[in-house]
Amino acid sequence: MVIAKAVLWFTFVTESLGTLFLFIRFSSDFPLGTALYHAVYNAISAFNNCGYSLFSDNLLGTRET
Repeated sequence: MVIAKAVLWFTFVTESLGTLFLFIRFSSDFPLGTALYHAVYNAISAFNNCGYSLFSDNLLGTRET
């Protein structure tokens, strides 16, 4: 039970941080609701290593040069 709880907390914290960082980046390009949706979807997708993205070029177009 302790290991499962630790795994769940690690997952929650990691995906939350990913969502936060992606939301900060997406909020300059999309309305807040859409930015949050994109951030949550891509953070969960990246954490689970499933390779799905809402963008045709994955996240390459979000890089700042």
